[in-house]
Amino acid sequence: IRISPSKTLIAYIVDYSGDEKYEMHVKDLVTGEDVAMKEVGGGGSDGELLEVDDLVWGKDDETLYYVTMDEQHRPYRLFQRKNWKSDSPVDSLLKEDLDDLFWCGVSKSLDD
Repeated sequence: IRISPSKTLIAYIVDYSGDEKYEMHVKDLVTGEDVAMKEVGGGGSDGELLEVDDLVWGKDDETLYYVTMDEQHRPYRLFQRKNWKSDSPVDSLLKEDLDDLFWCGVSKSLDD
């Protein structure tokens, strides 16, 4: 669970099936609304639930960073999602690690 910078939203990942495929959700703590994140711009995968390994908030409540997994469940791609609440969020691939010996991760530092 990750709390947003404004402390009014939580982002979390959950595995409902037990097969280590984690869905990303954001819950508004004021209204109670829970939004399941969908894939965007994925070449035919638009609208499918987004499966992630980890996530963090950016500096504002509109930006999320998340890591996706390959077929072997190895975390290998880091994305930035801007305007996640809108009907047309924007995902940017920031890092892709194709070497099977390495995994991608994401964390937030305390620096400004």
